[in-house]
Amino acid sequence: MLASCGERSVEQTTDERPLKVDSTRAGIVNVSGKLFSIPSPIQTALMIKETNAEYAGELLSDPANANVHSGNAGRAMNLGVYGADMAYASLYEDGQRALRYFKAIEDLAQELDITGAIDQNLLKRLGANAGRPDSLLLLSGTFYEAADAYLKENERYELAALVLLGGWIESTHLTAQIAQTGNEKAKVRLAEQKQTLNTLKEILGEMPENTIGNSGINKGLQALSKSYEEVTKTYTYVEPETDPDRKITFIKSKTTFEISDSTIVDIARHLEELRKEITR
Repeated sequence: MLASCGERSVEQTTDERPLKVDSTRAGIVNVSGKLFSIPSPIQTALMIKETNAEYAGELLSDPANANVHSGNAGRAMNLGVYGADMAYASLYEDGQRALRYFKAIEDLAQELDITGAIDQNLLKRLGANAGRPDSLLLLSGTFYEAADAYLKENERYELAALVLLGGWIESTHLTAQIAQTGNEKAKVRLAEQKQTLNTLKEILGEMPENTIGNSGINKGLQALSKSYEEVTKTYTYVEPETDPDRKITFIKSKTTFEISDSTIVDIARHLEELRKEITR
């Protein structure tokens, strides 16, 4: 039984401003006017780093393949994949690899015609901070915020959703690999993705049928969803706490997930198959 509750913040400082990311809570994203709760690649990378898991660069995608991806759907999903890998490499202080991912992201951004989201000063700052993982992580997050805003401002919601999908698949793939080693925090995070997968399916359901343009990915998502049916979720009520001085009531709860080792292996397998469809 795996329990997930409470909050904890992680703070890293840079030469510009503090980076505060809560690795235990999902972020809120806006797609076509609807709000969804999905953990960002940075949150997942932080969670993995906090578990003291060793760096596993061999699990990451190859940024050299950036120029072989065809079609806007494939490019958008790989933009998300490289963003997740860049966050992971940055946190483990592999600055040179992180910069290779950013170069691949820059190439894909040009092919997707979203170069308006790339500030040339940001590129210079990324190069200057290659040896500083906290700065590199902050700057990469800044880029993705700008790219996401640019896509939505130009009503290219499908591409924004596919970037989100690619980043989630890669982040969850990394989580599943760590979970298979017996890491309890990774198991919890992997189990929590049952709801996130349902959210992504809802987002994709709002898009035209040919948004992904790859039947293998659609089948892979269906197979992954089937595996997640084996993950059970139990909600437990916890008495609220009231702070009379501040006139604030804190609503608390405890959610418990149960996931077997065999289900973890099954989920990891489907995630590997999915990312192969995206990154090949």
